[in-house]
Amino acid sequence: VRVETSSWPLPANGQRFITPPRLRRLLARQPLSCGCYPLALGFYPEAAGHLMQRSQPEDHLLIYCRAGRGWLDAADGRFEVGGGDLLLLPKGLAHRYGADAARPWTLYWVHFDGSLAEDFLRLLGPRRVRRIGVQPRLLADFEALLGLQRQGLNPVPFIHAAHQLQALLSSLAVLPARANLKSGRVLDVDAVQAVMRSHLHGS
Repeated sequence: VRVETSSWPLPANGQRFITPPRLRRLLARQPLSCGCYPLALGFYPEAAGHLMQRSQPEDHLLIYCRAGRGWLDAADGRFEVGGGDLLLLPKGLAHRYGADAARPWTLYWVHFDGSLAEDFLRLLGPRRVRRIGVQPRLLADFEALLGLQRQGLNPVPFIHAAHQLQALLSSLAVLPARANLKSGRVLDVDAVQAVMRSHLHGS
C-alpha cells in the first residue's frame, strides 16, 4: 500500500508518523492486526495553507477536525468542515481537501487498511462528513494512537495500536450525530482537559 500524506510543513507542536514498511507488512500478515491497522497518523494544529489531493487513494482515511474550518471536495459534492466534524474517506474515492484561509483547521488524522477496514466503514454509514461535536474521549483516543511514534520498532505496540484503532472506529458507530451543532468550540475546555489527563497517565 502506498501511503500519501500531505507535505504540509510540520510546526514544532505538530506530529506526523508513518508506519515503517517492514512493520506494515508484519501488521498485514499478523492475525491479531490484519483486520485493521494504522499506516500513518498525525496531528496538525492550525494548519494554515494545508491542502491535499488524492486521485486514487490506496488506503482509508479518517480526519477529525478539532477546531477551525476547512473544506472537502469529493465525487458526491463539496462539504464545509468545522470543529467537531469527522471526515470518512474510503480507499479509491478521489478527494481534495484544505484548510480555511481565515480560520485554518486543527486536525487529527489516521490512514488505515486491513481486511476488515471496509466493514468498519460500513458500520459508520455512507456520509462523508459526520457532525459529532468535540468529543473528549475521541481526542484522548487519537492522542493514545499518536503515542505509537515513541514506541520504537517493536511490533507489539503496533499490534496494540491496531486494536486501539479498531476500538476508536467502532466507538464512532455508537456516537449520536448532532447535525445541528454549529461548532465544537463550546467543549474545547473539556477536550483539552481530557487530552492533558491522557498525557499525565499515559507518559
